[in-house]
Amino acid sequence: MNYETDKKSVLHFTMWFLVRRLIFAFTVGICKVNIVLQIYISIFGSLALISYLLYWKPMEANHYNYLGLFNEIVLYICITVSFLFTEFVPVPETRYMFGNYFLYLLYINLGLNLAVLGYEITRQINR
Repeated sequence: MNYETDKKSVLHFTMWFLVRRLIFAFTVGICKVNIVLQIYISIFGSLALISYLLYWKPMEANHYNYLGLFNEIVLYICITVSFLFTEFVPVPETRYMFGNYFLYLLYINLGLNLAVLGYEITRQINR
């Protein structure tokens, strides 16, 4: 994505993005038996990055900010839906049904990102 390099918030965005990945790797390594704690930590990290994107808007164009926000919201929903694959939902058929919806959401996210990428590539070629 294209960041506005004159904004100090860009450096902070990259830092928080990487810190969130580091915290996730740490919790996966340390909290192996407590999947609920892993999900909660991931949810709070995602909410923090969504708040940051809404407040600072670090990208150079609005559509990049919206795409980044959309990706973070989809990630937040995916992390939240991962609760449904724990023991909180005892019926395997219900987990399977939610798994299908989970995949549909990922397909929509992938399709939108590929469409934006294709649009950007054709726009650069036509210049």
